[in-house]
Amino acid sequence: MAGVSYALADFVTGGPILDLPVMEGASWASQLNRPDEVSCTVDMRDRDALALDLRSSTAPNKTVLLARNDDDVILAWGLISDDGRTWNEDAKTLSLSCQGVTSSYFGSFPIMPPAARTADLTVLDSEGFPIVNPALNTTLAGWSHGTIGKKLVEQALAWPGAPTAFVLPADEIGIREQTYLFSSFKPVGDALDDLSKQEHGPDFAFDAVRAPNGLSLQYVMRHGSEAAPRLGVDVGSWSLGENSPITGLDITDAVAAGATYGWMSSGRQDGAAIFSRYVDESALADGYPPRAVIDTSRSDVSVQATLDSYNAANMADARRAVRDLSFSVRGDATPALGAYRPGDRVTLTVPDGHPWHTGDIPIRIMSISGDETGKTVKIGCVILDA
Repeated sequence: MAGVSYALADFVTGGPILDLPVMEGASWASQLNRPDEVSCTVDMRDRDALALDLRSSTAPNKTVLLARNDDDVILAWGLISDDGRTWNEDAKTLSLSCQGVTSSYFGSFPIMPPAARTADLTVLDSEGFPIVNPALNTTLAGWSHGTIGKKLVEQALAWPGAPTAFVLPADEIGIREQTYLFSSFKPVGDALDDLSKQEHGPDFAFDAVRAPNGLSLQYVMRHGSEAAPRLGVDVGSWSLGENSPITGLDITDAVAAGATYGWMSSGRQDGAAIFSRYVDESALADGYPPRAVIDTSRSDVSVQATLDSYNAANMADARRAVRDLSFSVRGDATPALGAYRPGDRVTLTVPDGHPWHTGDIPIRIMSISGDETGKTVKIGCVILDA
């Protein structure tokens, strides 16, 4: 039977890894393009817990909390944040929680070069007026969207004292261009989310794995490519037939009527507001009334092509049928817990004569969650033929 254990590690160096004895009720969740979540409670009357010096070894903002299976595959992990450690005097327990690094670390790290530590923050323009030092802006051109995200992470990791355990992917040449103004203080995590939401934007993931030395962690960054922006591989199938490992299967269907018009506005570029319009009137021929998708959330976009890309992605989402699916699967089923992760594809095989389904169901896993037992795992996914 699959089991899940919990551990701690120093965030900056990745080690050492300390096994953590947890009480019943621990949980973990891994999600595609969203931060992982891990939470657990430790009985501080336990001798093994006392030996770990948890006052120092769980210090917020410098300690990794992780959940892993019996095969040492890390299922979810993140950085314990300011509010991620709670002492309960009555029960003598310590509760710990964390979120993935896109939120807990990169979610508050602004996009700016290390030179911002010492460079002049303002300079004088040609007419003698003070302006923000343009050398502190970050412009990335000639790369794929994924590599632009990688470069933002790489720049953040170039600051003194930054974590040394990250492993970044190779560069991918492309035609994408992004500029991030120093004055906007945009967090790296927000920029990664923005990149993934552009038209054909890539998935991003950060996987914690045991380092080659066996004593510490590495944090491996992955992203989709220009040719294949979606992360994930085919990992096998689960059956809906007799002795199925699946329970609690629910499918919610919605017709993809689509939107007719997409409207977006952004900030100002050279003193002029930026607008984007997208027209797709194909739904009108099917008898649907006109509908609009309006988005004014991209106030920091200063390039017309970037705003148009967000608009196209919004319209593509509006045209896509909503077919959300969730279920639980036994942790020891094949493929087993640890053999799949968010983004991977699984086929639900349907037996002949099923009263509802007419054929096998190809799905893409969007989230995985469970507890310390590993007996059953909650799967959130979308149907690929939607």
